[in-house]
Amino acid sequence: MKDRTNDHAHDLRIAIEKSGYYPDVVSQAVSSAVADERVVSYLVHHEPTIDERDEVRRHVTVLVLTPSRLILAHTDEHAPDDMLPAPYTSSSTEAVTLSAVRSVVVNRMVADPASAGEVFGGLYVHNVDTPLSLPFDHRLIIDTAVARLRSKSQYSSLPCYLAGETFTLPQLQRVYEAASPITYVSRRVPPTLLVYGGRDHVVEARFGRELHEKLMAAGATSVYLELPWAEHAFDKVPGVSAWVTRPYIERFLAKYLR
Repeated sequence: MKDRTNDHAHDLRIAIEKSGYYPDVVSQAVSSAVADERVVSYLVHHEPTIDERDEVRRHVTVLVLTPSRLILAHTDEHAPDDMLPAPYTSSSTEAVTLSAVRSVVVNRMVADPASAGEVFGGLYVHNVDTPLSLPFDHRLIIDTAVARLRSKSQYSSLPCYLAGETFTLPQLQRVYEAASPITYVSRRVPPTLLVYGGRDHVVEARFGRELHEKLMAAGATSVYLELPWAEHAFDKVPGVSAWVTRPYIERFLAKYLR
């Protein structure tokens, strides 16, 4: 019988789930590499990037220490391509026996060390409006994230009321996830009518389609209507879009509102 004393496999699974990055996919890759060994220690590192379509793509690296091996597992998210029409993931794992480890090298990069900024808990904190030279595409990632955040805060009050005066991007992500209806999908959700404009630049129609698919998969009743030509808040302006959607709304209410 295997010794399961101080086995942190359950804690590792929780850490992977908290990263929010396809936890089942990542856990399966890690579990297959760990096999029946116990988890002595672990590290989960989740990092988002901006792809050529100006969309956020994420990848996660998991390090696991077992009594005999150091396991490195990495999962990437890829945009749709000619072979696969939907986003997909790829996972790779590597196991190194501890007896083969002869040294550990740690590299630390500090851009413009003369103006490294304040230190909080070992981290350098910079004003995002201050010019800063960063390696690779990290400056582009920060600029894109800040621009998106500032743009969204102009029409969404969630950061103002739920995130506090100061917050990190992961904290803001958790706020939006807690406020998102997709978080609460279940079979007990009442019948739902989703009406989206195909050209909506504020709440893209793909989010409505995703919610509709989740509701249907959970066994809930969901009706999805998308107007390819419509923009955000099209129902506030009298016109063709409002005229087209009104009968659907009336029939939906007549059927499910008792």
